[in-house]
Amino acid sequence: MDRQEEFEAKLEQVRSLLAAEQVEGILISEPHSFAWMTCGGDNHVMLSGPTGSGSVLVTADEAYLICSNVEERRLTEEETAGLPLEVRTFNWHDGSDRQVLRELVGRGALGCDVPRSDAKDVSKPLVRLRYRLLPPEVERLRWLGREAEAAMRQACLEAEMGESEFELAGQVAGACYARKMLPLLTLVAVDDRIAQIRHPIPTDKELEQTAMLVLCARRWGLYANLTRLISFGPLEADLRRRHDAVTLIDATMIASSTVGTPYRDIFQRALKTYREVGYPDDWRWLHLGGATGYAGRYFKANPACEEVVKDSQAIAWNPAIDGTKSEDTILVTEDEIAIVTEAKDWPMVEYEVDEMTMERPDILIR
Repeated sequence: MDRQEEFEAKLEQVRSLLAAEQVEGILISEPHSFAWMTCGGDNHVMLSGPTGSGSVLVTADEAYLICSNVEERRLTEEETAGLPLEVRTFNWHDGSDRQVLRELVGRGALGCDVPRSDAKDVSKPLVRLRYRLLPPEVERLRWLGREAEAAMRQACLEAEMGESEFELAGQVAGACYARKMLPLLTLVAVDDRIAQIRHPIPTDKELEQTAMLVLCARRWGLYANLTRLISFGPLEADLRRRHDAVTLIDATMIASSTVGTPYRDIFQRALKTYREVGYPDDWRWLHLGGATGYAGRYFKANPACEEVVKDSQAIAWNPAIDGTKSEDTILVTEDEIAIVTEAKDWPMVEYEVDEMTMERPDILIR
C-alpha cells in the first residue's frame, strides 16, 4: 500500500461518516487528525494548540486542502505532495477560512474535529477511525519506536551526576531532534522527587544517584512512549523490590493485551497484581496507560472503559510504584504483541506470564 492508496482508504472511512453525522463535509484541522488523514503530513507551527496551519475538507465527491496563502507552499510541497487534494487558499489578512468553506459546502452542514461555531463536533467518531493502524502506519510506528528508544538510551548513557533535570531533559530532546523526531513530552525526576511527583516536569534539582526519564516522541503524527531509570551506584533493597514489582505489573498488562480483550479487564488484572506484589494502593496516584497512536493516549484504561483491544492497535502501559515506573509502547495484532520501543543493550528483568516470556527494562547501573 503506497501513500496514495493509504489516503484513498482513509477518504473512504471519513466519507462513511458523512451520512451518519448528517453533514455535507468534514473539516479535519486538529494536528493529529491532519497527520492521520494526510498519511504523515504535519500542519503544526506551534507544538501546542488545538488547530494547525491548514485543514483537509472531505466531501462526498472531493477532497480539499484549505490554508492561508502563508502556508500554501509548505503544505503543498512538503506535507501533502502527491496526494489528490484540490488546494483552496484564503489571504491571511482575511482572517478566516469561512468564505472558502461556504463556497465548497454551500448551505450544507459542516462537521469538524475542533470546536467552531459554524460546524458540528465530529471529533469522537473521527478519533475512532485512527485506532487501527494500516500497514504503512505500522511501519512508521516501528521506525519511530526504534529511534525513540535509541534517543532515550543515548540520553541515559550520557547523563552525569550533578546535572539538573532541565539538563537531562535537554539531552533527551536533543537526541530526538538529531533523529528527526519531536520530543512532545520530556519528564525527568531525580532521587526523592521520583517518588514524590508522578508527572515530573523538569526542575533545577540536580542528580545525586537515581534518575527517571520519560519521553513521548512524535513523527508523522504518531507517538512512541517510554520510561527508563538509571542509578549511579547499586540499588537500595527497597527500590529493587519496588522495581521488580512494577515491572511484573507491566509484564502482566502487556501479556493481557490481546485482540478483543476489554481494557477494563486488563485494568482489573493490573490491580490484582498490585495487591499480590504488596503495593495495593499505588495505582491510585497515576493512570496506568491506554491506547496510543496519533495521541499520547486516546483514552486511559479504567473500570468503566468500554473499549476493547483492536487488531493493529498501539498501546502504552505505564504502571508506577513510588520511586519507579515501567513503560514502553506496544503494537498488538492477531499474531503477536510487539514492543516497538524495545530496549537494546540494556539490563532486563524476565517474567513468565500466560505462558509468554516477558522482558522489561531494569534500572541501568552507571
